[in-house]
Amino acid sequence: MEGIKPDYSIVVINPYTDPIAYIQDTISALSAVYKCRTIALAYSNVTHRADAGGRFARYILDDEDEIEIKRKYINAFHLPCGCIMDEGYIEEMVDDLLLLLS
Repeated sequence: MEGIKPDYSIVVINPYTDPIAYIQDTISALSAVYKCRTIALAYSNVTHRADAGGRFARYILDDEDEIEIKRKYINAFHLPCGCIMDEGYIEEMVDDLLLLLS
């Protein structure tokens, strides 16, 4: 990012490992250093969780997980939040960005 000056950012988070304070620090740093506005948050629908034996296995989020993640981060940051694999969410973010640029 040092070679460009973004106007807007979409911050990709890991809802299972990134504390709220870390995400806020990231958003604040982007605002302070690059003078850009964060317009949304995004996350992957795949994570890794320890099983009963302590081994990590790939886990794909279910609908309940996604609803909980969205609710938590929308309430915390008052920004749209969605999965990077959700085509509807991607289209919504592109539409929002086009509105900001027009």
